[in-house]
Amino acid sequence: MADLGIANQSIQDDIEYYRTRRFGHVSERWDLDQHDIDIPSLTVQVFTMNEGDSLLHPVSGTIVAGYFADVLDGYPKIRLTGGDTQVAGFEAAFRTARTSNADFFIILGFSESERTFRARARLYLARTGTLLADYSVERTGNDRIRDSLLRLGSNVNELLPIRGVLLEKRFDRGVIDLGLLHGLKEKDTLLIVKAGKVALRTDKVGFALQDADVVGKITLDAVDEAVAEGVLEKKSFYDYISVGDEVVILTDEETQKRFQEKETATTSRLLEELVDLK
Repeated sequence: MADLGIANQSIQDDIEYYRTRRFGHVSERWDLDQHDIDIPSLTVQVFTMNEGDSLLHPVSGTIVAGYFADVLDGYPKIRLTGGDTQVAGFEAAFRTARTSNADFFIILGFSESERTFRARARLYLARTGTLLADYSVERTGNDRIRDSLLRLGSNVNELLPIRGVLLEKRFDRGVIDLGLLHGLKEKDTLLIVKAGKVALRTDKVGFALQDADVVGKITLDAVDEAVAEGVLEKKSFYDYISVGDEVVILTDEETQKRFQEKETATTSRLLEELVDLK
């Protein structure tokens, strides 16, 4: 503002107030704009088959599907692919989703009476066409369409897994691009996996990863809205943790099991050599 020749004490006071409120936060310590960070997203394509719907307004299925897509688009970990939402059947939806390189696709179904509205979402893995989940929500009242779609969107968001990235590393501390908005809290532990080695499972919703690709873990001790920091712990004798590696949220039991799968052959040999040198 000063460079533009604008001097407003009230605005300057407000800027200083918000800067003070940020002092001591993770984003301030690491000099990050936490609200300008895009987390790795899952691509989802939404379809509807109007001939299978039972709506009072027969051509409204596409419009309602578009509204549902807007609901999903509001979640940071979901990215919607474009294209026509109306398809002739499952085969067409599967083919389109695979061609679009989507991770998942959803086929919607709607039914309504004069006082009720019911929405159904079937979630499929785009790579194989496997049905992963089937949700159905019914609501009444004046806002029944909106309430049904919001609840349905929330169900899908809660089901889909989330992953982040190690943004920076300083010795045994690191910061990731996930925070309170993503359900994290202090003392949570996340696995650190080599970049590009996290894939989607084919049998159920979740991530597939090889134990050999796990390089460490991070235990959080400070969490902001969209970023968090914590203590890094390497998995093997050498520190293979690098900026850009992916972090995944697993249950405490899964995290501990994965982390305890040490690189036994290499590590044991190195330790034996170190003992011999003493």
